[in-house]
Amino acid sequence: MKARRGQSVTLDAEGLSCPAAAAAFGFKPLPEGLASGKGLVGFGIAIEPAVGAAMFARMPHLEPGRVGSLHLFPLDASLQEPDVVVVEDEVEKLMWIALAYLNATGGQRLIGSTAILQATCVDSTIVPVLENRLNYGYGCYGCREATDLGPGEAVLGFPGPRLPALLSNLEFLGGKAIANSRAKKPWKALAGAEAGA
Repeated sequence: MKARRGQSVTLDAEGLSCPAAAAAFGFKPLPEGLASGKGLVGFGIAIEPAVGAAMFARMPHLEPGRVGSLHLFPLDASLQEPDVVVVEDEVEKLMWIALAYLNATGGQRLIGSTAILQATCVDSTIVPVLENRLNYGYGCYGCREATDLGPGEAVLGFPGPRLPALLSNLEFLGGKAIANSRAKKPWKALAGAEAGA
């Protein structure tokens, strides 16, 4: 959230307040209350502990010690190629990034992986790092409750080395497809015809 607003932030095991995110980055073990699923029942997220436990059991994560800290920063302030680029924005804008990625990778269909938990840390950061691909999520309880992520916004992430190709393809899409889509000419014609009838 702070990086999205122009700040540079470094997080480590002590600075990351979400216990699930701390476990996902390998900073700390997952607390028993979450691992058992009981915590998600308490939050009203899972209907029974077994559902919550399964969500955490399948959570992609980094091995302990793989990273010592996380440096989050706005992309335009980058002094080096980021390991991963995370974008939180309106769904329509994320769609164009995903389409640019499709163009950059030969048109292979995208596969999304999410448990509607850890949207920013796992879905948009760890999955792209571990699987070297774009991934997206709808947000999660934590980012909906504790950050400024809006109800019409979602999140995606992709490996940093893909950024130049994505930017090039976004420029291509901006030449015609984005403007035409946003103009909504067919919809306006239909709405005008229905109003005239």
